[in-house]
Amino acid sequence: MGGNVSTHEPGPSSVAVLSALKDLVGNPALRLSERNRRFLEFVVRETVDGHADRIKAYTIGVDVFGRDQSFDPAVDPIVRIEANRLRSALANYYDSGGRNDAIRISMSPGTYVPAFIVPGTVAREEQPVKPRTPVPVPTPQESIVVRERSGPVDPETAMRRDLFTNAVMKCLGKAAFKVFWSPPDTDAAAARMLGDRISATLCLDIAVHSFGPKRRYSWRLWNAESGAVLLCDYRDLEARSEPCIRLIDETAGIAACDVARQRSSS
Repeated sequence: MGGNVSTHEPGPSSVAVLSALKDLVGNPALRLSERNRRFLEFVVRETVDGHADRIKAYTIGVDVFGRDQSFDPAVDPIVRIEANRLRSALANYYDSGGRNDAIRISMSPGTYVPAFIVPGTVAREEQPVKPRTPVPVPTPQESIVVRERSGPVDPETAMRRDLFTNAVMKCLGKAAFKVFWSPPDTDAAAARMLGDRISATLCLDIAVHSFGPKRRYSWRLWNAESGAVLLCDYRDLEARSEPCIRLIDETAGIAACDVARQRSSS
């Protein structure tokens, strides 16, 4: 427990990392829920103990979030959603109150294994314990056209549709996209023309449909030049008397993350 965490390059000792972790989770400036503080403690301690290979969505879901043995990360996105919140909270903390911390704990997109960074060291010392291929981020201010494609809906579904649409566009903006809105009645040809005018090759269709007690929130990304569908996904949520803003915002975040990852991998 007293050696360096990384076996590849010199880095902070396990004792120093655990001390930094203790200070971090106890700092009120870190805006995290109690369970996401447990999430952070779990991945750091597993890494320090040499068990980074155990840090998977399934083990996090079961050991941290209390899911049962039937937990399927492909169906239940809880780990992915909370990991995004954890990354955002860490970034905000180190940009403000934690900017002078001696050791920074980070979790890059595409992995749940944390990296332990000593500010001012060379780049090779800032790598996580296990080598991986980093996920590139979209080019800043890359343009995307968003179309709402729900069609005629009842007033209650229309309210959820508007909340979802606004949340998706906000999340895309945070993901370094320049977002353009295309009216709901715009057909594919008109969307392509708009894309040509603003030099956008990506179009995102989003919709909310009512199916009995459920509402399906769907998104489809396609290439405006070729018409090729790049991704298509959805999430079903139970309808309540009042829309759950948190769940709608989480679903919008998942959609925007999917778009960013698809664009980065192309």
